[in-house]
Amino acid sequence: MPNLRKKRKTAGQPASRVRPGAPAAHTALCLNSMRTEGELHAFLIEEVAALFGAQRVLLVLETPAGLRSAGSLLPSDEQAPPLLKAITPWLESARRTRSGRLRHGPEGVEPAAQRSCLIAPLLAQDELLGYLYADIEGAFGRFHEADRDRLAMLASQAAMALVNIRFAAGLERKLAERTAELEQRASELAVINSIQQGVAAELGFQAIVDLVGDKLREMLRFGDVQIVLWDAPSGTAHVLYAYERGERIQVPPRQPNPDGPMYKALQAKRPVIANNRAEMTAWGLRTVKGTRPSLATAIMPIFSGDRMIGSIVIENHERENAFGEAEVRLLSTIAASMGVALENVRLFDETKEALERQTATAEILKVIASSPSDVQPVFDAIAKSAQRLMGGVGAVVTRVVGDAVHLAAFTRIDPAADATLTSRFPMPIAASTVAETIATGVVLVVSDTETHPRHDEWRRESARAFGYRSYIGVPMIRDGKVIGTVNVSRRDPGAFSDDDIALLQTFADQAVIAIENVRLFNETKEALERQTATAEVLEVISRSMDDAQPVLEKVLDSCERLYDGAMINISQEKDGLIHQLAFRGPPSAAEKLKEIYPLPLGGSLSERAMAAGRILQVADMAALPDPPTYLAELVKAVGNFSMITAPLWWEGRLTGMLSVSRTPPRPFSEMEEALLRSFADQVVVAIQNARQFRDTREALE
Repeated sequence: MPNLRKKRKTAGQPASRVRPGAPAAHTALCLNSMRTEGELHAFLIEEVAALFGAQRVLLVLETPAGLRSAGSLLPSDEQAPPLLKAITPWLESARRTRSGRLRHGPEGVEPAAQRSCLIAPLLAQDELLGYLYADIEGAFGRFHEADRDRLAMLASQAAMALVNIRFAAGLERKLAERTAELEQRASELAVINSIQQGVAAELGFQAIVDLVGDKLREMLRFGDVQIVLWDAPSGTAHVLYAYERGERIQVPPRQPNPDGPMYKALQAKRPVIANNRAEMTAWGLRTVKGTRPSLATAIMPIFSGDRMIGSIVIENHERENAFGEAEVRLLSTIAASMGVALENVRLFDETKEALERQTATAEILKVIASSPSDVQPVFDAIAKSAQRLMGGVGAVVTRVVGDAVHLAAFTRIDPAADATLTSRFPMPIAASTVAETIATGVVLVVSDTETHPRHDEWRRESARAFGYRSYIGVPMIRDGKVIGTVNVSRRDPGAFSDDDIALLQTFADQAVIAIENVRLFNETKEALERQTATAEVLEVISRSMDDAQPVLEKVLDSCERLYDGAMINISQEKDGLIHQLAFRGPPSAAEKLKEIYPLPLGGSLSERAMAAGRILQVADMAALPDPPTYLAELVKAVGNFSMITAPLWWEGRLTGMLSVSRTPPRPFSEMEEALLRSFADQVVVAIQNARQFRDTREALE
């Protein structure tokens, strides 16, 4: 919290003559150029002192914990806390009225013996952010109503700038989080790809273990890693790879307690996380001979199908509480891939099919890596590989959306069968052949469609039509929810092997990774586009202080680009009527709006939004029970649409609205709401800047 102290050149001059007129245009430009709250606080305090010749300036912010001084400019023998305490009742009054205050005191004495005090609330979109306080002794000047209004204008500009800074900081923070997630996914894919490359290069069992261990140490940036192989018949754990404090060590075999909590958890496919010595004791962990005690330990089981074949152990000898969700997710991904790889290496010489399957997995991983923004190539590759490797009649990848199953990818059979298949989608979940898989999240294996107990005649006829007698459905699960399935059908009846199930589960996991990668990529891209659009509008504002129209056009351009299938309308209230300022959309809508405007203020969506104190969203205009007459007419003219409306606020008063509509109707996201709120604030700033510029020029003339 800066306390700026210096001798001001304006001391002794009348406060109202320091700088005449409203805050200069360059002040708004400077405020909008600030990148951090600290910069804005310091600039704002100095600017108030310079503009008003104030002897004391205090910036107070509203926080969950109460009022907080964010900066001050005071005489050298004064402190901010006593001043804040003294003026708190006045701030409470300003909070209730949400308007600027001018006070002269004490009452009943000569003006020269009084102190003039100004308070202006920082309001943005009806959100109270804080207050500006300034005062001057009567011997050096006196504030007037014009000073109060000027300070209120400056406070409004500062509030808008503060909101923009916080909004930009939130976007940057979210972008950083998304980037970190993408980097984590990329690292996981790199390790998995390395494992698959090792298999393709016909590396031996130990070479695969060393490859995974080295990659894991590289990613974790510390050297405490062990890879353990479980020998179930003898109940012995063999440490095939062990590094401690950056050095490779040899650890003798050991026999874990099969009745202990650690062994039972690992057998149940649950990781063991012990972030301090007490938790290690509770899990029954003890220091193995040849190693040193660690402060935190994480153990992830490695499974091949339903059989545990080993575990990955990471330790930290420097600090406790070293392992959380990120490490567990990484170990889970690596362990899952490693389990498949190790088992395949063991069977490498026995079957060529195992190699082909792993090669297909690697190829799909390459498709994932080369398609960060499109999941369709991954689905197509999975369907083709699944059919080829499992000898299927066909393979189908589905997506679950709401209560319906949608066709995502399939392998071609013949034109007639293909047309029949595509015509059935989307279909209700209950009517699909994988309804049981979607409902339970469990792999569905039907060895004979003619004798399966839960197959009705419709499903048997469907199997006959497509020429298969057995099929398998594996769920794609994200966050515990089934989001799709990978399905393979075969011409002849018969069971599917554990290897078949494991392969499709790998494909399903890869499909989920691809979906998540595309989601993260698109969210990051959209966040960058929206941040760029906001910055572009701010740039136009800074270059068009005397004319709001370029800003309105830029807002229209940005909304048209960022809200797909949209029509955008900007209106302004004048003399109790709403007038259209700018519009972008189909000609039919433009013509209809020309007939409708100007509108009476009463009953508009903006007035409803103002009454609700927030942005108003209508997901389906045709379903709105009591739409305003003009909107009902617009629906008749252009068809149904969804709409989101942000009221344009200025000094607690509705001055217009910014609305975005789109067809077909669909809800607007929280990010889209936040973006529209930002655009609405920028429109208000542009309009008020232009008004202030005209008023100032007229006053000078």
